[in-house]
Amino acid sequence: MRVSVTELADYRRFKNTDQTFEEWLARWKRLIPPTPAMRAGTRFHRFLETGGRDYADQVKFKLDFTPKKPDSCEVPLSREFAIGGESVKLVGRLDAIQGKMILDYKLLGRYPNVEKYSGSVQWRSYFVLYPQAETFRYQFFIRGYTANPEVVVVRDIRECTFSRYPEVEEDVTALLNDYRTFVREMEAAGKITPEDHETRKSRRRRLKANPG
Repeated sequence: MRVSVTELADYRRFKNTDQTFEEWLARWKRLIPPTPAMRAGTRFHRFLETGGRDYADQVKFKLDFTPKKPDSCEVPLSREFAIGGESVKLVGRLDAIQGKMILDYKLLGRYPNVEKYSGSVQWRSYFVLYPQAETFRYQFFIRGYTANPEVVVVRDIRECTFSRYPEVEEDVTALLNDYRTFVREMEAAGKITPEDHETRKSRRRRLKANPG
């Protein structure tokens, strides 16, 4: 079984909110199209990763500083786990690495509720996938709005940092086991079909080929 960090986070959100199974399934099959804000976020990632060069589609980002290019960016990671008698492969992609710190960029339209990130699956999963890291830092770039949709103004920055803790691998493995059990139960009940798996794989290939 292949599990991305994003879908593990989606599963935890589904279990802890009033989201319906149908809503979760649509996300699992990757049928939810990216919003304009998500597209802007993808472009902004590229802007930061290249040290401030404008993105190829001519969207302009205006900041009061020059971004520092990280040591590494867009780093793909994976790890195999033996869970419930089968192999479960956790995969993810780090935004950036600076020394022993993982960086994750968020382009937001308003200031975040930083406390909600303390329970995030994302940073825990990346500590498991990248054991060299000692800290994980979210960088929240707060955008402003202009009359020109091709210009994005970043008006402020907020950060929050989390440190590795001893039980992080145990916590992530437990959630992976819960997720694997859930998916297999839904398959046995006919709520997830072979066609759903094919839709999901096809959509993932298309998104990989056209990430923006």
